[in-house]
Amino acid sequence: MRKGSILFDLLIVMVLTSCVTSGWNDTTQYSFQQPKHEIIGKVTATKRYIQPFFIGPSSLQKRNQLTNLLKEQAKKQYGDTAEIDNIKFESSWHPASLLFYFSLMGYVEDAGASADVYDPIAEKISLQKKQDEIQQQKETVNNKARMVGSDIVVINISTSEPNSAAGVNLYIDYRNIGTEKIKYITFGVVPYNRVDDPVSCNITRKSLQYCKITGPIDIGIDLNACFENVWYNSTISYAKIQSIEITYMDNTKKTIDNIDQIANSIVQ
Repeated sequence: MRKGSILFDLLIVMVLTSCVTSGWNDTTQYSFQQPKHEIIGKVTATKRYIQPFFIGPSSLQKRNQLTNLLKEQAKKQYGDTAEIDNIKFESSWHPASLLFYFSLMGYVEDAGASADVYDPIAEKISLQKKQDEIQQQKETVNNKARMVGSDIVVINISTSEPNSAAGVNLYIDYRNIGTEKIKYITFGVVPYNRVDDPVSCNITRKSLQYCKITGPIDIGIDLNACFENVWYNSTISYAKIQSIEITYMDNTKKTIDNIDQIANSIVQ
């Protein structure tokens, strides 16, 4: 008698384990990609499924039902233009499942879902506003450089960490704001250490280096250049442009070496 009781208990455990791993959690760990929107809130939804004789909605149908509940909740809380993203589903076994002859004749499941909420209309307006601000900033910088007679705007200048041989790379982001294509640009650049003193290359013993870019360089396009191992000195922290020489397609040249001109040609 005792042996039969133990076998029966084992059977119940096996059934419950099987149900938990296959039936109750069939909607668990299902989610969309991480959100790519400006999130304005979060919504949740729950639904209980009673499935006698294992008859009822499929996993996909449950997901669709929960998704619709999330959408309704999002619009109710955040307005008619609200949308949802990053949906996550979860489910759990309910003790009432034991009423179905210890889950042999059906089960009860508590399913839930959560999602981030965003507003595509407001998001579009916000994006357009940001783009307008960027364009306005860009025009301000361009006009500032034009006022001092420069056809080049330096968007950014930076140096790399010294490599194992103390070699330092130079990176320059720039833009042609002139009225014609440029054939060559030559930047005269000096490196500085952390205490703002100019330093020299340990090999060439020179501080000022001329870094040349070969075109043609079109108008109005943001470009970048990398110059490898311009200096060999492990104390280099940053670099400053001392001069800019521009060669146009007809071989005419313009040199910018005035401190004010250089300052107004670089985005601060």
